[in-house]
Amino acid sequence: MSENTEPRQKLTIRRQHYVPRSYLCYFASSAEEDKGCIWTYDKKGGPPRLQSIVNSAVEKDIYSLRDSAPESPDYIETEIMTPVENAALSILNRLRNGEIGVFESPEFMKVIAFMALLHLRVPKTIEVAKEFVEAGLREYMRLIGEDPQKMKELFEKREKDKGSASVLSETQLADALRFSESHIKIEAKKEYVLGNILPQFSEIGKHLVQLNWSLCSTPEKSFFITSDVPLVVFCPFGEGRAKFGTGFALPDVQIHLPLTPNMCLFGARYMTATEWKMTKAEVDQANTRSIYSGHRFVFSPFKSNRIGKIVTKAALSNQGIRINKEVIREQLKAHIKNVDSKEAGS
Repeated sequence: MSENTEPRQKLTIRRQHYVPRSYLCYFASSAEEDKGCIWTYDKKGGPPRLQSIVNSAVEKDIYSLRDSAPESPDYIETEIMTPVENAALSILNRLRNGEIGVFESPEFMKVIAFMALLHLRVPKTIEVAKEFVEAGLREYMRLIGEDPQKMKELFEKREKDKGSASVLSETQLADALRFSESHIKIEAKKEYVLGNILPQFSEIGKHLVQLNWSLCSTPEKSFFITSDVPLVVFCPFGEGRAKFGTGFALPDVQIHLPLTPNMCLFGARYMTATEWKMTKAEVDQANTRSIYSGHRFVFSPFKSNRIGKIVTKAALSNQGIRINKEVIREQLKAHIKNVDSKEAGS
């Protein structure tokens, strides 16, 4: 029998947890018969269900680079996500054990890194970034289509590169760019979107470091929940309104990360105490924020009618991802003007 000397294909990690299992396991049901399972509420509807943690907050190929980097398809998972997660494990456990001295230790930076990456790695952040990239490209095309000089330069370059007459006239090309929604399909590649997200890691960490952190605990018969967006970024801006998931640099931002059903990290600029025994009302408020911050799934160690009602209310009020195109347009205008002035000066 001849020996097969063909190189074996490298096995890749296809099922990737966007919320680490090492984090979610602390919110598993405590009932013996429910071991390894977590109560899961779905904003798309249906009753809460017991779901295994191994099948929770997981998505196929969410970070995979199989198409763009087949030689190292798991790079993001193995070289970025896992090292940051592993480095923070023991420090998070010390906080779970009530060691508030961690806040003064250089090792707390490992928790800061964990929180920054936790914010960036979830589907909600990835989808927002994708929408932002696609909306930005459309607005850029619209600006080019509205600028006669730039259209002339683009058309001439297109004719030169192609080497023959264009099928579209300059006016038709301008219309296609100005009304791209009707003529051009745009879809940002996952690799490009991840490439835009991950460099924000250091910037978010810088803002997290500037907050004052407290270790919060619950009163009896209260518990924290979490979601598929575990790091809750809450920024009030008056008249009972607030933004979720953004505003790290704003003075009033409040951030919390549930650690266990009975412990939670809370960061804010106004915070002075390193320990905070929350009231039931404060725990309820934190849980409500977790639910509204969540993208689709809410995770709880217990089944609760109250949580179910808030999940339903949050789902009804969810208007999806909203991108401010006017802001993007103004930013692009400033960018184009800056590039033009640099080119003119060179």
